[in-house]
Amino acid sequence: AKFCIDLAGSLERDGNNVRVIVWADGIKETPYKEFLQGKVPNVGGGTQGEKVAQFLRDEKIKQCVIVSDNYAGPIKTKISARILLVLVEDGVAEGSFADRCMVPDCEIFRLTK
Repeated sequence: AKFCIDLAGSLERDGNNVRVIVWADGIKETPYKEFLQGKVPNVGGGTQGEKVAQFLRDEKIKQCVIVSDNYAGPIKTKISARILLVLVEDGVAEGSFADRCMVPDCEIFRLTK
């Protein structure tokens, strides 16, 4: 959580428009200032990448940073946004958001301790 909060803060300082979306088996946009204070909504315990794919499509998001282990289940909605996938420890590069057929513009980064 600290990494995500610090990342959101640094992206905004660099002049980016930051929208915080928290997802698992649900998805919820969180007010940026609340997120920086550590207020994160409960969106369930499973992870469903398809919900993210639909949200990106519906909101016409052009670029997105996704922090995940990449075990997000099958994605059926093609993602046209540029995805910067940040894999947490034990994350897999062969998972949901790295499917080049459904997510053709994906760059992968790994978090290390």
